Amino acid sequence: MFTVRGSSMFSKPVLLKSIIAAVLGQFYYLANDMRPDRKLENISPFYFMVLGSCLSFLVVFKSNMAYSRFWEVSQSSESVCA
Repeated sequence: MFTVRGSSMFSKPVLLKSIIAAVLGQFYYLANDMRPDRKLENISPFYFMVLGSCLSFLVVFKSNMAYSRFWEVSQSSESVCA
């Protein structure tokens, strides 16, 4: 069921880290429901802007690298077929 081949997006380390992050997020959510007086209400929007900017940069960089690899393989396969 969890066998994924040929994808860097769903490799085992990435899936493991994603599951751990989801479990920690759920734990934090449940902890805030049990103790509503200790919520983090005063988080500045600046942190979310920085995090969003970093994540968007990483996604664009990864997409650009994947497209370059695809284009390189596409060009080399055309020259082999011709």
